[in-house]
Amino acid sequence: MQQAILGTEVARREIARQRYARYPTVDVVGQLAHARNASATLQGVNSNSGSIGLQLGIPLYTGGAIDARVREAAANLDKTSADVEVAKRQAEQAARQFYLGLVSGLGQVRALEAAEKILQARARFQPARLPGRRAHQHRRAQCPATAARPSATWRGPAMTC
Repeated sequence: MQQAILGTEVARREIARQRYARYPTVDVVGQLAHARNASATLQGVNSNSGSIGLQLGIPLYTGGAIDARVREAAANLDKTSADVEVAKRQAEQAARQFYLGLVSGLGQVRALEAAEKILQARARFQPARLPGRRAHQHRRAQCPATAARPSATWRGPAMTC
């Protein structure tokens, strides 16, 4: 999302930069040269020279190139603005899905806990027909809510990114 917002700011600045292309420019230019001349004598001639100057550029005729570049930069701004909007919508959708998954998971846990309490209350009034561990396994097999609650508690809501 932040990348899309930064892209929009870059596109705005690019439009301004392209508009300023029709104005005169002043550039600082520099040059450094080194020459070495070896001769038949023992001494060679070395020469260093440098220069710094200002260069003035005045656009006389560009043939519509500046206007075309400004239009292109404006089209890029429209594209990056659309990218920001898409990123916002995707972030909202992901947050909505996560919240709904969380609420659904909590509701499932509460419903399973309530079903387990009801079945436990009902089991208190029924005599156990099977001894010890087999009776517990039989009750667990008869009550899907008891078996499903731990998995719903630990699994939590499904996240999709």
